[in-house]
This record gives sequence, structure tokens and C-alpha cells, in this order.
Amino acid sequence: MLRPTLVPNMAAMLAQNLHRDVSVVRLFEMGTVFTGSSVAVKEETGVAVGATGAASATSLYKAEDALFYEVKGTVEALLRKFAGVVSFDGTDLPEWIEAGRGARALLDGEMVAVFGELNAIEAQKRKLRQTCVLAEVRAQVLLGTPLKSPVAKDISRFQAVERDFSFVFPDAVRWDSIEGALKALEIAEMLRVTPVEIFRDAKGKAVAAGSYSCLVRVVLQSSERTLTEEELSGWSEKIVKTLTGLGGVQRA
Repeated sequence: MLRPTLVPNMAAMLAQNLHRDVSVVRLFEMGTVFTGSSVAVKEETGVAVGATGAASATSLYKAEDALFYEVKGTVEALLRKFAGVVSFDGTDLPEWIEAGRGARALLDGEMVAVFGELNAIEAQKRKLRQTCVLAEVRAQVLLGTPLKSPVAKDISRFQAVERDFSFVFPDAVRWDSIEGALKALEIAEMLRVTPVEIFRDAKGKAVAAGSYSCLVRVVLQSSERTLTEEELSGWSEKIVKTLTGLGGVQRA
């Protein structure tokens, strides 16, 4: 029998460790998977990642979500080594992923990985009593994708400036949309765009239900001169206008 996925074996390995009182587990496997039919079998190299046990929480997400974001970060860090734009969505997920607890990773629009929590049915089959997050990567696609070319730049002698923008966005507005819209402004002096703090209010008082508050930090710096207040004000106006255009409401 030819295995079409590495996930069952990875789930079995997590279970084997947990049943032997190893409560914190991080594993990966690289191997061959097969798709197609008995007439035409397609052979590919795949990678599976498995994680269970304690994970570090941050200001961006709750402790119960930390393991999910740890695996997401692992997948994203891998994909960002390759040329292309990395994005995520929650469509067409395999049945082994718990509903609402998984995502696909895309490179230039092509699906190259899926990840998420092992659903309750699969967990019960293996007598798993703690959350397990798994990922499967289509390594064959990555092996045919060029790596990013490293670029070294001189360190600027001029002071970098940080500007924070606090906005409330509808849940439908994803971070990749925010980041992409700001980068599309083509401000050469914009070094980084980072979500510093994301906040939701379950009671809907500080932030309305169906929305979240996001503190967007933009770092600006020139390699040629000290930035003027006039330049910074002009760029800030463009950034506020762009975020508002995405459906955001600026917080006082």
C-alpha cells in the first residue's frame, strides 16, 4: 500500500510519545507520498510536522492558541526561505483538521502546506488527551522553487523612526491584506510593518463583536538623510488613509 499522506504516521508518533509520558513533543518527518490511481501513480516528497505540549504565549494570542501559532510560524519560516509571496487561507482543508482550527499556506497562490489541530475523532482513536497540531508540506513543490537571494545593505547612519497606528478592523480583514496595502504605497523609507498588539473583546464592549483592534507599527528610515517631520506627517496621512480604505476605524 502506498501512503498518500504523512499525517497518520506523525499522529501515531505523537501518541507513542505521549503514552510514554513524554508530554512535550516536537517532531518532523520527510518522506515519499503517492497520489493518483493504479493506472498513473504520482510520487512526491513530503514533510510532516507534529507538535504537542506546552508552547509560549505572547501578547498577540492566548495560551491555548500558542501551539497552533508555533506550528504556523514554523511553516511560514520555511516558506519564506523561497522566492515568492506567502499567504494563508482557511479553505479546502482536509478532514483530519478540527473545524475552524486550521489553514492552508500558499506560495504565489499555490497551495504548498496545510496545518491545524488534529480533530476530536482522530484524537480519540489514538487516545490523545492533549491538543496536537500537525502540518503537511508539499516539499516537492519547494524543491522546484528557487531560494530567495540574500541581499546585504549598508547600515544606515541616520535615526530610524517608529510610528504606531491603532485601528479596529472587521474580522474579514486579514493581516496579509493590511501588510500588502501598506507595502503597495511604495514608500522607500518604510523598513518594516509589524502587528504589535491584537485585541478582541469577548463581551463586545471595548471592541465590537466581529472586529479586532490592531496596533500597527511602521518603522521608517533613510540611508541618506534624517527624515523631516513634514515627510513623516505626509507618510502617516497616506498610511491612515490606506488603513481606513480597508475598512479600519482609527482609535483615539
